[in-house]
Amino acid sequence: MWGLARTFKYGNFQASAVKKWGKSKYYFVWIDGHKAGWLNQRAFLRNKISVVKKISLVNNPYYIFPAKDAINFATDSTGTVVNPNKVKASQDEVLSNSASEHKITFTYGKAAHAHTVVEVRGDAQEGVGVADKPEQTGKSSSSWFKHYRTSGNWGKGASYAPETKPHVLKSGSFKLKTYFYQPATLSQGRSQTGMVGPVPEGMTI
Repeated sequence: MWGLARTFKYGNFQASAVKKWGKSKYYFVWIDGHKAGWLNQRAFLRNKISVVKKISLVNNPYYIFPAKDAINFATDSTGTVVNPNKVKASQDEVLSNSASEHKITFTYGKAAHAHTVVEVRGDAQEGVGVADKPEQTGKSSSSWFKHYRTSGNWGKGASYAPETKPHVLKSGSFKLKTYFYQPATLSQGRSQTGMVGPVPEGMTI
């Protein structure tokens, strides 16, 4: 399940218990590995398929676009995220070898549905260049390992915020600025469910 959280734009919700009261179900949820309490299932998006509304492809005879790559997420009637492979698509793939437009419908069960349009652009020469430049020797730089350590943002007494401080590597005129994103460990209590360790989940340059 996904929802808004203060620490991350999207928090990881995990349910460890379910109880039914009247016509509603309540889930005991954990957010980013911390107890949050009981929530009504109506607090979550149900029977929802979120997709990219429009996708534009370069005209390329060697590429086939998998239609389900347009899916952001899909939920069932209880608000639980389902595997995108269980979502049905009116068209499994799009050939990008000629200019065309495809309207694809996604469905899950009887209630969830969404549409996306995949356009293949017409210029078959778009982005094509000629490799006619002479080979040149570049400068080398040694690897940078100064930040191989645990993030100070997670652990006992920490804020559990993702690490977003920039780090810079310089070598002559070469300058590389990086951001490492390190979230807190996500888990239900002492279980290994949804465990994410202190290894950076991603990097942007």
